[in-house]
Amino acid sequence: MVLRVLDAGESATVLFEEALGELRVARAPKVVVACQKFVARKILPQVTADQAAAMDAIRYRSYLVGNVILKKPKPSPTFDIWAMKGHQPPTPSALAPGDRTFTDICFGSWAQHDRVENSVLTLYVPLPYDGARPLLLSADSHDKHKSRILTELEGLLPKLGFSKSEILGVRLTRWGHAFPLAATGFLSNGIAARAARPIGSTIVFANQDSWVNPAFETAHKAAFEAAR
Repeated sequence: MVLRVLDAGESATVLFEEALGELRVARAPKVVVACQKFVARKILPQVTADQAAAMDAIRYRSYLVGNVILKKPKPSPTFDIWAMKGHQPPTPSALAPGDRTFTDICFGSWAQHDRVENSVLTLYVPLPYDGARPLLLSADSHDKHKSRILTELEGLLPKLGFSKSEILGVRLTRWGHAFPLAATGFLSNGIAARAARPIGSTIVFANQDSWVNPAFETAHKAAFEAAR
């Protein structure tokens, strides 16, 4: 867990906590900060007020990731399938999140040609409205989302060749994704560039929010820019 990153002129220092709680400091010629900007500004005390304001202007959408572990392997029918319901859902909000529990199912053992001990179904659970992230801090949010996933899976598992009794466990990551919400003007007015501006000559940024667009292409572009 990284707690602080500082530009020290010729190098940078990184304060981090090891697994047993011990604090350590590492020195590096360069540091790439690849987390989202709303996290980055918490660990970068040298961010200027102008850069902090640009970081704060970027809005994000929360995404949970659920991994359903099955007791035995089964052939993956495909890499990914959409979980559509045949109708357009109403616009969700914090008070009315809608009935879409997860948008798609990724077959976790597909890339391994199903040569595994347990099949895994990876479910992507979007929270597409403002104010969703603080709600994930609630003590009961983990169990609530896990229950919703299991309820919706009941009708889907038989169609995939599984039964509910074959579920070994569910691992839910409440902070699996946080992607930036694209908006008009973020590039042309310089907000994205200010938010991703390097700190000194040692600290650079690499994340899709450097281009304020939730896509792996922008993640790749930001990574190549950081490397350069």
